[in-house]
Amino acid sequence: MRHDLTFEIPTGQRQLFLDDHGIETLENLRRTLHPLCKKGAVIRPDWTIGVDMLQAHATPHWDSEAKRFKFWIYECPNELWEKKINVAGYYESEDGLHWTKPVLRQVEYRGSMENHFALGGTAYWVYDPIDPDRSLRFKGFQHYHDYLEAVGSDGVAWKKLEGVPRIPSWDEYKVTFDPVQKRFMAKLKDAGHAATYKGPKKKDATAHEKARPGTGTFGRSAWLATSPDFRDWTEPTLVFETDERDQEMARGVIEKHLVNPTLQQPIRNEPEHYNADVYHNAFFRYEGLYLSLPSIYYSVGVSPSHPGNTVGFHQVQLIASRDLAHWNRLGDRRPVLTPSPLDSGSYDLLQVLGPVSPVLRGDELWFYYTGLKYRDRHPNEDPDRSAICLATLRRDGFMSLDAGETSGTITTETFACESGALFVNVDAGARGVFTVEVLEGAGPPKAVSEPLMGDLLRGRVQWRRGSLTELAGRRVQLRFHLQNVCFYSYWIE
Repeated sequence: MRHDLTFEIPTGQRQLFLDDHGIETLENLRRTLHPLCKKGAVIRPDWTIGVDMLQAHATPHWDSEAKRFKFWIYECPNELWEKKINVAGYYESEDGLHWTKPVLRQVEYRGSMENHFALGGTAYWVYDPIDPDRSLRFKGFQHYHDYLEAVGSDGVAWKKLEGVPRIPSWDEYKVTFDPVQKRFMAKLKDAGHAATYKGPKKKDATAHEKARPGTGTFGRSAWLATSPDFRDWTEPTLVFETDERDQEMARGVIEKHLVNPTLQQPIRNEPEHYNADVYHNAFFRYEGLYLSLPSIYYSVGVSPSHPGNTVGFHQVQLIASRDLAHWNRLGDRRPVLTPSPLDSGSYDLLQVLGPVSPVLRGDELWFYYTGLKYRDRHPNEDPDRSAICLATLRRDGFMSLDAGETSGTITTETFACESGALFVNVDAGARGVFTVEVLEGAGPPKAVSEPLMGDLLRGRVQWRRGSLTELAGRRVQLRFHLQNVCFYSYWIE
């Protein structure tokens, strides 16, 4: 995927290899998509007090003053839900692994105020680093009959945000903040119809009902609205949906799942209802790109308890964009998260609702996602049915350029050289060899590095001859030489 964008290497911004932007030539290299590494459940439901459903629709926020993570999740006991009392479960953690339930005393539940339920709280929230009003540093949405209503919080109590227009969406949505463009990004869901029901749920749907973000070609789809201040939002636009190739691939994915006795099986199998659509995703900024981890939902048959919907399972893929409009399907649409085996002790046996965005922890990316054992009521089901799970990835580790015994090269496009040190994220192992040259037009290299070896998450390039500092202000290219190497990213600082 090439772009008509001038290639630059902003100081400190890591250059990944998820597309061909900034690359002039590749020789003898292959791209490898890397799955996320599952670590298991970190927040489990307490079904003894009426909680049988947990879902993560945001990313934990690190409070640098309190020295702990703050996390609101979807957790509303059935007894409160039936009384139309809206709450979110509030959690804190010092390490991102062990989570506590601070007593908030905001809502009475089973005759006591001693609980962690945030009254009016939302699981669909984001931290706002730019609002001068500290009482509104956390922002999010509540869902009311096909539209979203904005709410804000000081980190403890939530309240409605006045003057914010309602935004149309169905039963699932996400919001993130782009720190580069200084804007909020709301991923909205269309009418949410089961993939096998292309028309409105109601045959006599009104014009207003039809006007909400519409159903994609093959079912659920992802729409986007943006805002510089969480108050003035753009009109929602369709930015991502499944296509004909997804439908062609769906039958093979479904059949492979259904014949695997180690996996949790959907309670129906009706081939006429096989389909793939976009169930769940968010858009987030990562270095110079926008990424998303969509949960592709594979419907297998009509739900016996909800005939207007289907049963099926999820696989999480990875997509990337430079402009939020055109998305590159990475790794030939192979998944980075899939359902776990039945004997794994995991929660994500059937439904895998992908993460919103990663948390940077040292040289790792941590992803919090939702795992569910079932979809629809299941024979002999366990009431301990869902949890917030953790998966990790090496920093920048989404995709690598790999070389085997045959040496390969990557040459960047020309860019204005900045004075500074060149760093690389590379795994050269015990047998790998990795070197860099700096080119200026035709002729011999202007700078040549010493070889780098080993697994280097932040490897500083040492120059045997020349340097970037000597070439500052000039138009140059970088040429990387790889042998038995996985190359993830590079940057200048």
